[in-house]
Amino acid sequence: MVVITGRENVGKSTLLNRMMGKKVAVVGKTPGITRDFIEKWIENEGRGFRMVDTGGIYPSKDGIKEKVQKKLNQVLEQASIILFMVDVKDGVTEFDKEIAVTLRKLEKPVWLVVNKVDRRNRLFTAQNFRILGFDNLYPISALKGYGIKDLIDDILKGISHHKRPSRSLPVISIMGRPNVGKSTYTNALLGKERMIVDELPGTTRDVCDINIRFHGKELILADTPGLKRSSRIRTDVEKGTTALTISNTKRIDVGILLIESNSGIKKEDKKIIQLLLRRGKGVVIAANKSDLGKYFLGHNLHFALHIPLVYMSAYFKRNIDKPLKEAIKVYDERKKKVCADDLDRLRSIMKHVRLSGLVQVSTSPPRFKVTTRRKLSKGDLRYIEKCIRQEFGFLGVPIEFKL
Repeated sequence: MVVITGRENVGKSTLLNRMMGKKVAVVGKTPGITRDFIEKWIENEGRGFRMVDTGGIYPSKDGIKEKVQKKLNQVLEQASIILFMVDVKDGVTEFDKEIAVTLRKLEKPVWLVVNKVDRRNRLFTAQNFRILGFDNLYPISALKGYGIKDLIDDILKGISHHKRPSRSLPVISIMGRPNVGKSTYTNALLGKERMIVDELPGTTRDVCDINIRFHGKELILADTPGLKRSSRIRTDVEKGTTALTISNTKRIDVGILLIESNSGIKKEDKKIIQLLLRRGKGVVIAANKSDLGKYFLGHNLHFALHIPLVYMSAYFKRNIDKPLKEAIKVYDERKKKVCADDLDRLRSIMKHVRLSGLVQVSTSPPRFKVTTRRKLSKGDLRYIEKCIRQEFGFLGVPIEFKL
């Protein structure tokens, strides 16, 4: 495992994005954007390694910053190589010197990565950082890509094992509005504080993937930042976290939407459900904080009656297995294939619509080809969908039609 560390705002998340070739971490001018550590697989010519982006090291450790530092120390203990990132424009700061002393005490390979070397004269300035006492020095520009290939090649030479994680694992994402308990739920499932939790809304700012084994099944759990209503987005950080969460829905299989059980489904919750269904993803609704009371949600779900709903309390660890169990069922439903004979039998007993053909053409999500002699209305399609669900299930999964 390769861990990137250093002061705030030196470009750690920009480096991870550059190595991945796409935006997987929120970046911006605001210091301290990254809080939880983000773990990704970097691959080059068939070989790869795990890269971990961490929160910045702070001079003062209070409030949420103390939690970030505690998490960082745990990650550094597991590192095979530590990339100590500095900013050539700032020069060697006193705080960089303090960090260097701390990293040397870990007795692990530390490579000095001098960022923002995007001009020729800064190549010479980068050599000033040798005063920090590390042999391996890499002048790079994470933003423009200079020096990145050499850095990746040397990391691959320095790490002996390059086992790629399976790409076929189910990806289940925990989603919802800010402060509904997403990270508390993730930590409750894992039995440890993997995600940083704080009373302030918006603590999580990146999509964090965690490989877990749940009831004998391996899967990837993705905790996401809270999705705000567009009219309430005020800062670039909020804009970036929202974009990353929405982009994350393209790669997942099932979304677990966390809501507050005592306040019902809000407008933002409905938008998340509609986004997931529109993109062909499975959905489970988990009503968290059920210890505070249960609100009747049935009348709010008229547009998605096929979505399973479970009550739980992440804080008290009550029924925390239920949402994930339902999500795995929905994952299996999404991959379900109905044979032609069963669909022919269903077609023959339909009362309100006569079809000359009904065939399932694909899965994930299930898609059916419908053949008929007349044009079908939206009401006809709703009836066909209802018949398919009554006969074959597809709980929590959108059904698509090809006419």
